[in-house]
Parts: sequence; C-alpha cells; structure tokens
Amino acid sequence: MVERGPARQVAVRGLRGAGNAAVAGLLGQVRVQRQTAPVAAGGPAIRAGNGTTAELVAERARLLRERGTHARDMAQFAAYQRGIDRLDLLLAERGNSGLADAAVDMVFDGATLTLGSQSWVAVSGRPDAAGAFDYSPARQRLEGVGPIPAGVYWVDPSQMVDLSSRWFYASRFAGPWGTHRITVHPFDTTHTFGRGGFFIHGGSTPGSAGCIDLTSSVSAFARALSTVPLNTKVKLTVRYP
Repeated sequence: MVERGPARQVAVRGLRGAGNAAVAGLLGQVRVQRQTAPVAAGGPAIRAGNGTTAELVAERARLLRERGTHARDMAQFAAYQRGIDRLDLLLAERGNSGLADAAVDMVFDGATLTLGSQSWVAVSGRPDAAGAFDYSPARQRLEGVGPIPAGVYWVDPSQMVDLSSRWFYASRFAGPWGTHRITVHPFDTTHTFGRGGFFIHGGSTPGSAGCIDLTSSVSAFARALSTVPLNTKVKLTVRYP
C-alpha cells in the first residue's frame, strides 16, 4: 500500500454488492485450502501476494473460513478481518479492465513517463541513502519504499482528480500529491507482491511510496490526458532498464 490521501479514487465495496458479482462468482468456484502459514501479530499471512483476481478471491475465502474458527478470540478475529479488508481493497483496485482501449499508451521507465508523443521526468519509490532511485526487482517488493513493480497497468482518464480545486489544497495536498492524481490499476498478469494503492501524481519533492511521481509536471500531464476520451483504458507499461 502506498500514499493514503483522503477520498481514494477507487471505491472499496468488498464482495457483498451486486457490483462484484463476477468476483463473487469466482469465489464460489474456489476450494478453500487449510491455512498453513502462521498468524502474525499484525494479522494472518496473506499467501496471494502476486494477486491474480482468482488468487486473491481464493485467499479471501481461506481467511473467511479461518476467521470463523476464532470467533471467540476477538484479537485473532480482528486480525483476520484486517486481512480480508486488505484483499477487498486489492480486488476493488482491479477496476473495470473491460473498458475500450484508448488510442494511446503510456510507458514509465524509471526516468520518464511517456504518453503518446509527450514525456515528462518522473520517478517512483523513495530515494536511497545516496539520493538515488533503485528500481531493482528486490526493491520493487518493498511496500512503502520501493517503486511501482514492473508490469502492465491501466488508467481511466475519467478518474483524474483535480486536487488544486479543494479548499485545503495548500496545507494537505500540495506537498505530497501536487495538483492532480489518478488511480493506476494493475492487470491480472502484473505481479504487485501484495502492494496496491498506486497513483500517478505530483508533489514538491521527487519520490513516493510506490506511485509514479511527476512533481511539478503533473498538471501538464493532466492536460495531455484530458484529450483522451473518458471511460477508456490507457495502457501503462512499467519497465525498467
């Protein structure tokens, strides 16, 4: 999980509503496996870290079953519930990848973000002790520190949020987020190592907890993306040298 600004762009609805019928259908097809990983103090170990939708649904089913065995132990029950809530969040972030493809794609390579023929300087993750950005496979696994993992994602231009229009922008958003942000959704084939909450955004200082950070260029990016039809998906390929 990465930056947690208020009013997340992706609604978290869990699996109870009709809007999650497809995921709920997968849940019904899953054979629940007996837990073999220990339950840590912060909650049960989540085994579907790479997270295809089917894997996340299977893991959620397992946690639901195991949670029921701890109904009289409130601490353990709450730990399992946190794991279930985490999986609900990751599932909700998948979004509707059935949207029509946009005519342009994006590429992020650790140094620039390119949209069609336009590009902007961009980084992801926290800089190391020397101030450099590390895009190694090992670093990509580190939640809250590493860059967005390599893989294929998508964004919907209709989900762009103009933060500068909010009355508390200067005190709450200008530094960590910049003027705009948009949710980045992973495709099922992308291994995120249990991480989520990725955005493209700006800010005053280069670096993020896993988002793609455009710093002062985010408003120019937002203007460029506004020319793409709404309710389409713009494919974003993340690949590092």
